[in-house]
Amino acid sequence: MAVEAARSIASAEVTSLWFATTRPAYADKSNASAIHAALALPSAASAFDMVGSVRSAVGALQVTAAADGTSLGVFADIRSGAPGSADEIEGGDAAAAIVVGNGTDDQPVLAELLHSAHTTIEVLDRWRTPGADTSRSWEERFGESVYLPAARGLLAEIVGSLPADGRRLAAVVGTHARAVKAVARDVSEHAKLLEDLAVEFGNCGAAQPGLALADWLDQAQAGDIFILVVISDGVSAMVYRATSAVEDERRHRSDLSRRQHAPTDSVDYLTYLSWRGLLQSAPARRPDPEPPLAPPSFRRTRWKFALEASRCTECETRQVPPSRVCRSCHVVDHMAPDPLSGERARVFSYTIDRLAHTPSPPLVGAVIDFEGGGRLKCEITDVDPDLVEVGLPVEMTFRRLTTARGVHNYFWKARPVRAAALTEGVER
Repeated sequence: MAVEAARSIASAEVTSLWFATTRPAYADKSNASAIHAALALPSAASAFDMVGSVRSAVGALQVTAAADGTSLGVFADIRSGAPGSADEIEGGDAAAAIVVGNGTDDQPVLAELLHSAHTTIEVLDRWRTPGADTSRSWEERFGESVYLPAARGLLAEIVGSLPADGRRLAAVVGTHARAVKAVARDVSEHAKLLEDLAVEFGNCGAAQPGLALADWLDQAQAGDIFILVVISDGVSAMVYRATSAVEDERRHRSDLSRRQHAPTDSVDYLTYLSWRGLLQSAPARRPDPEPPLAPPSFRRTRWKFALEASRCTECETRQVPPSRVCRSCHVVDHMAPDPLSGERARVFSYTIDRLAHTPSPPLVGAVIDFEGGGRLKCEITDVDPDLVEVGLPVEMTFRRLTTARGVHNYFWKARPVRAAALTEGVER
């Protein structure tokens, strides 16, 4: 999800990447480096994790605002709960990304940070021990009694710094639903509250601040003031002002109104529990998958993570996967990088495998032909097997293929191009 959120805004100008989540794929090993590789960022661009707590998202917002150069902040989270619990019902999965810097012609500055203030509190409100699947929380009235006074004090400081002109909008986010509602009532006296995205997406934890900021930018007008309040192990408040570029930029970029859902909006409960790792399903009747090996994965990083093929500079033939020797004219080492991740393709042939290792059987395997040339064997995801056909238009998406011996095998899958994108030419 983090890669998907950042794909449309990441560029070669990015000098640092900051990844905030409560559900990192790895401990000890960096997770941000995988996002860095999938986005094909320059090797000189640094990449760091800010993981473990919902408050990490506030840290990422602060660091990206203070960092030199152009920073990419990525926020992603998966919120699970014990079966039947409020966390399970109210949780959601999401990702958001922002670029912070001085702006360019391609990426103008849409908003500026005017002021930020923070109150840190050591409170046993919500916790999850390392390795646990679900969180635990204290009785909600206790959390409200701690957060509300702190938020009111912080709000008094913030309100005094607000510019006199400009429409005022606000959002209050956090994992403590009761405290969020109480603080939102106070904030509404000073600004108009935006739609609560948790109603549609669920509570998305560390992704919520990024989603709220993106939602505001989707509707902001030049000069608008936005107050973002985050409640988690304290209270943080940030004040932003929209620039004159925000409305022009929005005319040719997609927004949250084009929600990125799978073709089906729901799955059966047993499938959900299996995906979450809360239910052990029957294994595939095949040998267990093998983990990807470190040396070849390292040598082919640009292909495996960024889906970067090569193109012969002599005859213009695309090499999929990349090769030193041209398959057409046979010259050696006359190749230029040729990224495929943003290019569409069509299904040339396909098969449906009901015995293969996959969290969502059956596995739909296909051979696809890219519009600019080149053929790739891959998996099709987010699709009803009955609707797959030769000629089906698809696009690429970064996914996890398997996990074996604690190693996640990331690569790219194809998914059907959404109907809206085909008819409207939408660039996500």
